[in-house]
Amino acid sequence: MPGPWRGRCYARLVADPFLSAAGPAPARGRDALLRQLALLGVAAATSGAPRARASLAATLLALDAPVEAGTLLAGGGTEPWAVWWGVLA
Repeated sequence: MPGPWRGRCYARLVADPFLSAAGPAPARGRDALLRQLALLGVAAATSGAPRARASLAATLLALDAPVEAGTLLAGGGTEPWAVWWGVLA
């Protein structure tokens, strides 16, 4: 008998705690940006989610690091926010 999770991606059903703790990007204030940078870096490294990468790029742009943001988004992808922050980078 198939379970309720059969045929679904488990990662899509479970929220990433680092991404949730980071909040909306970019944050306001340098201290909040640095905290968000650390949380989003962990989220992007562990899950590789397009949303985490796009939010990390937004935070890098807010910290005046367009080269790093562009490098992060150079992998492509069709996530709308990744495209937007890639244009700005």
